[in-house]
Amino acid sequence: MKELELQKHIIEELTQRYGDTMMIIRPEKAWWYQGKYKSEKGVSDLILIYKGRSIYVELKVDNNTTSIQQDKFLDGVGKLGCVCGVARSLNDILFLLDPEERKRQYQQRYGKEYYKKNRAKIIEKARQRYYQNKKEVFKHAYCNT
Repeated sequence: MKELELQKHIIEELTQRYGDTMMIIRPEKAWWYQGKYKSEKGVSDLILIYKGRSIYVELKVDNNTTSIQQDKFLDGVGKLGCVCGVARSLNDILFLLDPEERKRQYQQRYGKEYYKKNRAKIIEKARQRYYQNKKEVFKHAYCNT
């Protein structure tokens, strides 16, 4: 699957799930220049505005990694307090979207009681697991979990 196909699939799914409660912005359609759409290098593939928050999502497929410009952009918006991250699937975006969704996914995986007692350890383990697999879902996830 190519990034563009992933992007179309994710936009369709998010539109079905959230409808008018979410705004989806595709920055690569930022402006028209010499017969092509252009955007700044490094800007995220999708910007989602949901429940008064902006979420910056860089889409990647297979083992693709972020560029230096993308890393700088995600670090910058993350330091400003925005939720941002790299997504390889719809589940990664759902994880970034909603603190309750993140909590629900963790509870499903680990059980409610275990989750309550070991929340910090679970989150750290998940981050380490993704880093070890060279996935970047948590690399830029500056979200309050």
